[in-house]
Amino acid sequence: MSVSLRKIGQTHVSAIGFGTGAISGFYGAIESEEERFKLLDAAHAKGCTFWDTAHVYGDSEELIGKWFKRTGKRNDIVLATKFGVHATGVRGDPAFVKEQCATSLARLGVDSIDLYYQHRVDPDVPIEITVGAMAELVDQGKVKHLGLSECSAKTLRRAHAVHPIAAVQVEYSPFVLDIEDPKIALLETARELGVTIVAYSPLGRGLLTGRFKSPDDFEADDFRRTVPKFSAENFPKILDVVSRLHKIGEKHGATAGQVTLAWILAQGPDFVVIPGTKNIKYLEENLAASAVELSKEDVAVSTRVEMTKTHSFTHALFAAGYVLLSLVAPIQSATPNTVVLDSSRLVTAKMDLPFDKFLKKTLASLTAQADSWLTMGPWSVTNKTILPPGGDLHDYASQAPYFWPSNTSNGCPYVERDGVHNPQADEYTDHNDRGNMFHTQPTQETSYAPGSSPPATRMNPNLNHAQIVPCANTGRSIGIIDFSQGYTSVLDAAAILASGAPGWSASDITAFRQWNVDFLDWLETSQFGQTETAATNNHGTFAIMQSAGIALFTGNIKLATSKANLMKSRISSYITANGSQPQELSRTRSFHYSTFDLVAYTRMAAIGKKVQVDLWGYTGAQGQSINQAVNFIIPAATNAKPWPYPELNFTAFAASDIVHASADAGNPMAASAVGNVPPPPGGDLWLLRPAVEQLDPITS
Repeated sequence: MSVSLRKIGQTHVSAIGFGTGAISGFYGAIESEEERFKLLDAAHAKGCTFWDTAHVYGDSEELIGKWFKRTGKRNDIVLATKFGVHATGVRGDPAFVKEQCATSLARLGVDSIDLYYQHRVDPDVPIEITVGAMAELVDQGKVKHLGLSECSAKTLRRAHAVHPIAAVQVEYSPFVLDIEDPKIALLETARELGVTIVAYSPLGRGLLTGRFKSPDDFEADDFRRTVPKFSAENFPKILDVVSRLHKIGEKHGATAGQVTLAWILAQGPDFVVIPGTKNIKYLEENLAASAVELSKEDVAVSTRVEMTKTHSFTHALFAAGYVLLSLVAPIQSATPNTVVLDSSRLVTAKMDLPFDKFLKKTLASLTAQADSWLTMGPWSVTNKTILPPGGDLHDYASQAPYFWPSNTSNGCPYVERDGVHNPQADEYTDHNDRGNMFHTQPTQETSYAPGSSPPATRMNPNLNHAQIVPCANTGRSIGIIDFSQGYTSVLDAAAILASGAPGWSASDITAFRQWNVDFLDWLETSQFGQTETAATNNHGTFAIMQSAGIALFTGNIKLATSKANLMKSRISSYITANGSQPQELSRTRSFHYSTFDLVAYTRMAAIGKKVQVDLWGYTGAQGQSINQAVNFIIPAATNAKPWPYPELNFTAFAASDIVHASADAGNPMAASAVGNVPPPPGGDLWLLRPAVEQLDPITS
């Protein structure tokens, strides 16, 4: 069997390579070492001499190293490996680049690596710095060629300016066609720069081979059982695609999988594929695709078939929520530029899913929640039945939840009963609709994030009529909390969608960004916005955090940095030396509001990290700090001591995310408490969505 050759940099490689993820536990049980050696022997014997592994692919580097030692065939193999993903995120700093290279060289038992990829781009380290460190490895003879995996066109261009990039690795199959999108422009840029495209998961994670007829065909510990797009409901669509590919294959005496591999190779001489398998039979079948020559008509049909199917898979993912989307779908063009969420931690969770049973269980819980969202929405600000003051349906409107009518003929004046919700407020439907959208984002129409909504349903970029008190006003500054408590999660959802999700177009991105520019201008210049920012309780903390998040999202780094620094004065002024928050302790729901304010502080700390402002490490003159405020609530949150302040409905689980975040920030008391805080309803999702969320229901 002869496998054709193609070039990566100055090196010829087999056009069909071998991805080693399959032999390291991603797709069920790991075979014995001897069985895996036989597979590597077969790959070598049949001319498949381009092998792809990674630092995080289980024991695959060590296995290949043992094979080299056993056979003496190192010089026959073009060896690619990857660095950058580690236990707590993604790293691209020079020290880590060199450390990971040294580890891989030792595991592989080699003097040099033929192709060294950055596995995922580190959003916190300029690509020029990372590639500069990789280039030093080339100068030292430890690496021959450099590559990037799942990068954007802009990142590729910047990296290539530092040192030639020989290859870009992307997920590419008839299920994942993002590289073809001219808006992403990755293929166009790669060809301009002479960069080879290396397609991983070219067989749709095995689904395009036709060997699987239902999810029941997966092994018990196969991670594909946890992937919604491979659910029983979606399998008929998958099988329909396989059937169409099989019909093309009948003309060439080829299987559906062989047609798929031949289709990718037909995209041009600058494409290489690296399917993985655990079975010699399927290895031989894959390599035989090198001899399948599709006609132009076959290639066009394959493309048309799969492009019409792409959206039927992603529809469920949109409604399943932004974290689920990022874990199940590929990270398309780059690590998402999220605002609060630690996107590098998402990448790590995605890489760990095949091996970590706890993560699989947590993902299953999240998926179960997400399934219920598929029948919900869409919501629009124009669905309301009560016109806001001024009569414009596009204005958001809500009623103050804690104000109740007096015992008079007209109910005036309304009187505040702190912490006691007046059901009359629910007649203003915008508030609940907004909450539903925040909770289930992204859905097909996020009309309260209305840049991507049609003019007929979008929301005006202001909160002039939020938290109206009947008989008293047409809106209040503190109504900004309706958005500030959750809107930054929508920004994170949009950032993940903007990383290349099908159905989220360039015009959507542009319009949504402009709406946020306009909304931020209102927040910064209106009397309501300025008053809310100056509030001395949780309202002010959330207002500052929201503005910082929108500023970061829209590229206003100067304002985001200013807001992060402003938070230091709040820590010094409104958190005491013992960690209490007096403004929140005065409420009838004092534990709720203490944790609620900490949601804003901790989310702001995450934003601060992205603009190099260390809020976790900040300490006021008397010892005031975010960590100290977390320590103040831990005894009650762990049920070690009763909460000694007013609280109408104590819920210890409200502190769960906060304690997790503080522990991750290095707080030893929080680290000891993590396992003792009751999990919230639906389970502890911290490992899958590492950003603090408000976990108990009451707000304002």
